[in-house]
Amino acid sequence: MPYRIRKQDCVDSKGNTGTYVLQKKKNGKWVKASCHSSREKAEGARRARGIQKEEKVFSMSLNELRELIREVFFENSLEKS
Repeated sequence: MPYRIRKQDCVDSKGNTGTYVLQKKKNGKWVKASCHSSREKAEGARRARGIQKEEKVFSMSLNELRELIREVFFENSLEKS
């Protein structure tokens, strides 16, 4: 599930105010997941949920991915013969 951090005034469940919101995408809309007093705390909450940074989730190039797919198809066709 995609997550993002936005600077926005918010209030957490205990009534404390914050300035950063961790949002998750649910049914095509961004909804508030948690409220934090700093960007670092919001980043920590995102990491705690097992989410990698949005900037670079997968580092394989398109050509490397195509080559991998070709190898898998080739191996599967040899096994069926």
